[in-house]
Amino acid sequence: MNHSKRYTWQGQDKAGKEMTGEIAALSLGLAKWHLSQKGIHAVHIQIKRKKIWQSSTFSELDSIIFFRQLATLIEAGIALVHAIDLLTRQHHNRVSKDLFHQIKKDIHSGKELWFSMSHFPNYFNELTCHLIRAGEYSGTLHTMLLRIANDKEKTYDLKHKLKQALFYPGVVGLVAMIVLLIMLVCVIPRFAELFENAHCDLPLLTQVILALSAFIQHYFLWIVFLLSSVIGLFAYLYRLGAVKIAIESRLLKLPILQELIQKSNIAYLARILSTLLAAGIPVTDSLAMVAASSKSHVYRAAIHMLKQRVLMGNPLYAAIVESPLFPPMVANMVQVGEESGTLERMLEKLALFYENDVDYLFESVKQSLEPLIMAVLGVLIGGMVAAMYLPIFKLGTTM
Repeated sequence: MNHSKRYTWQGQDKAGKEMTGEIAALSLGLAKWHLSQKGIHAVHIQIKRKKIWQSSTFSELDSIIFFRQLATLIEAGIALVHAIDLLTRQHHNRVSKDLFHQIKKDIHSGKELWFSMSHFPNYFNELTCHLIRAGEYSGTLHTMLLRIANDKEKTYDLKHKLKQALFYPGVVGLVAMIVLLIMLVCVIPRFAELFENAHCDLPLLTQVILALSAFIQHYFLWIVFLLSSVIGLFAYLYRLGAVKIAIESRLLKLPILQELIQKSNIAYLARILSTLLAAGIPVTDSLAMVAASSKSHVYRAAIHMLKQRVLMGNPLYAAIVESPLFPPMVANMVQVGEESGTLERMLEKLALFYENDVDYLFESVKQSLEPLIMAVLGVLIGGMVAAMYLPIFKLGTTM
C-alpha cells in the first residue's frame, strides 16, 4: 500500500512571480496537477521526507469502513458527491482525505464512481471497480457497496484469524529460541568449567550439550551470517512466482495446512463469485476477476483452468470435478445451483459453510497447539537442565 507524500516545490504564478511551498498528494503527477489547478507552474518539485510517526495510509480496514459508510449515506438519499464530501470532512487520515477529495472532484466533473476509483489500483482493485460499475449501471449502488463491504470484512476476518493462529506459537517459539541461546552461550559454559575441574565422566546428553555450546560460542558470527544469508536468499526466491507455487504446493501436502488453505480459498472463491454473478457479470469474466484477486498462486492457476474449461463449453461443476483442489461437495452444490438457476445463492451458502468450517478449524488448531508447545518447551529446557545437573548429582553421591 502506498503512503501519502509531501512535496516541496518551486514555481511561478500566472503573473510570473516566484513562489515556493509544500503540497500533499498521492503521487508526483497529482501534485503537479493540484498546483496547475491553482495557476502555479512548478519549475522544480521533489518529495519531502516524512518522519515515521507522521506517515499514514488507507488500510484494508479503512476501505471496509468507507464502503459501509458510503452505502449508508446513499441509502439515506444523500447524493453521491455530497456523501463523498461528508466522508472527506470526517477523516483526519491524510491519504484518505487526498483520495476522497480526488474522487469527489472526478464525480463533480461528471465522471462515474467506478471510473474515478480505477485510477487508484493500490486502494481499489479491478474486482471492486467492476462491482461498483455494475451497481451504478443497475441502480443498486448502495446494495453493491454494502455487499463489497461485507465481502471485504469476511476476507479481513479470515486473514486476522490466520495471523492470530500463527502469532502465539510464533512468539513462544521465538522466546524459546532466545532462552535456549542464552543458556547455551552464557549458562552452559559455567557448568563446563565446573565439570572440567571435577574430572568426572559425563553422560552422553551432557557431552552433546557442552559440545553444542562450545560450537555456538566459537562460530557465533558465522552462524548469524549463514542464517541471515539463508533468510535473505529465501526472501528473494519467494518473490519469484515459480518458487511461491512450489512452496505452496508443498504446504498443500501437510495435513492441517492443506485443510486450512483449501477451505479458506474455497470460501473466498465462492463468496466473490457469488457477488460477481449477482451483479450480472458472466461466469468466465467473474472467474478471471477472482483469479486476479486471489493471493494463492496454486488456486489462481486452478481458477484459470476452470475458466478455460467453461469457455470450451463445459458447465462450471464439470470443470470443478476435474480439479483435485476442490472437494466433491463443491461440485455437487454448484451442479444443483446451475441446474436450478440459483447458482449465486448456492455459492453464498457454500461460502458460509466453509467460513464456519475455517472458524472451527482455527479454534481446534489453537487449542491443540498450546499443550503441544508447552510439551516441546518442557522437553527442550527440562532436558537441558537435567543434562547439566545429572553430573552434579553423580558427584554428590561419590563424595
